[in-house]
Amino acid sequence: VRPGITGAAQVAGRQGLMFRQRLEHDLAYAHGWSFPGDVAIVLRTVLGVLTGGGVITGLDDAVDDVGLADAIRARSRREHGSTLEPHGPVGVEADDGPGPARVPAGAVWFATARQALVAGLAARGVRRVHVPTYGCHDVTRALRRHVEVVLRPDRPWGPSSTLELPPDEAAVVVTTFGLPPRWTVTGGTLVLDVTHGPWDAVAAGTPPTDAVGRPADLVVASLRKTLPVPDGAVLWAPTGGPLPAQPAEDPSHEAAVARADAALAAKAAWLAGAEDGDKDGPGGWLTTLRSAEAGLLGLDDRPRAAGAVTRARVASLDPAARWHRRAANVAAFRTALEGRVDPGLLELRATPAFVVLVARDGAVRDAVRTALAGVRVYAAVLWPTGGEDVPHADRDLADRVLVLHADARYDAADMARVADAVVAAASAASASAPGTTDGAAS
Repeated sequence: VRPGITGAAQVAGRQGLMFRQRLEHDLAYAHGWSFPGDVAIVLRTVLGVLTGGGVITGLDDAVDDVGLADAIRARSRREHGSTLEPHGPVGVEADDGPGPARVPAGAVWFATARQALVAGLAARGVRRVHVPTYGCHDVTRALRRHVEVVLRPDRPWGPSSTLELPPDEAAVVVTTFGLPPRWTVTGGTLVLDVTHGPWDAVAAGTPPTDAVGRPADLVVASLRKTLPVPDGAVLWAPTGGPLPAQPAEDPSHEAAVARADAALAAKAAWLAGAEDGDKDGPGGWLTTLRSAEAGLLGLDDRPRAAGAVTRARVASLDPAARWHRRAANVAAFRTALEGRVDPGLLELRATPAFVVLVARDGAVRDAVRTALAGVRVYAAVLWPTGGEDVPHADRDLADRVLVLHADARYDAADMARVADAVVAAASAASASAPGTTDGAAS
């Protein structure tokens, strides 16, 4: 039935009807339509407008006997993205206990990835480490407090590189956005950061390698970046060799983990429409989560164990299944966006399990990010270049990149909705910052 300005339910009681009664009137109209009936509805509409009958405001809950108002309320409060993935059921883990391997046997658990890297390099006697210029600079700064650091140009979709290292040097190779490494490393210690994946290979027990197939000597993964846990990182040695000792638990760290985990639980309930939850207030989950994160990230580099809640939860998660869910979400987003945005303005770059958008310039990136935030779609900037001494090409890419969440809390319908938001945001950005792309943007 085509929508109109009036109808059977409107003239039978308007907002005073229960939702189920409104549906019954509309169904009766659909099955018994007639021209005289339409004339009668129009006449009754005029009378209803003149008398104001049935106009009731603010009582949706009082007449909602089908749960529609709650569904609308939850939908209107739903966000895409935002800090950390809340824990809760996502439909990808088995309910009958642990499934495939979660993390490799013998892995050492740390509170943060930078602690794992510092301890792992010390266990191997490394005095100099080569790190990529495009990456998390907090980690780089932490490494500099312990070893000599050499920044090596490396960015997604950039040129490949070959490093020949003496025995007391190491190279940290990162699978940024889940992309295969571009570095070939001979000699020294090869450290592979697989925070962004591929977790399907990790779960299958396949040792991660550099660009030409050399197995990593050390592998590190920050768990909180891709799994619904409040902290934690793991370090293991696929080819054997020394590993640092398992750090002890720290009471102050456990307290921060407990606060973060409680905030993640409150976040999950809030996103599901819980009325007793709060996001931004003094006691809101976001305020609590930011405070807890400040405590977690403000730790010094002294090794600490990952929180007990993280270690327990990872045992019931399936990182590989979540990785495949993310890949499916990226594919769904690509399908929904196909041909709808000028790639000279905003280009979707191919990655295994991340939606990565590269804008024509920083102004377009910022305009798109602001417009998305206006409809509660929160895109990440990876990474702010800050004051690091990085090549212009790496800095330029960092200033134009946006990353949209595609993790296991979402499905194809969510990704299609976000694609619509990106189309609208790109259109607004194009209108406010017209221009054409140039060679630098490619």
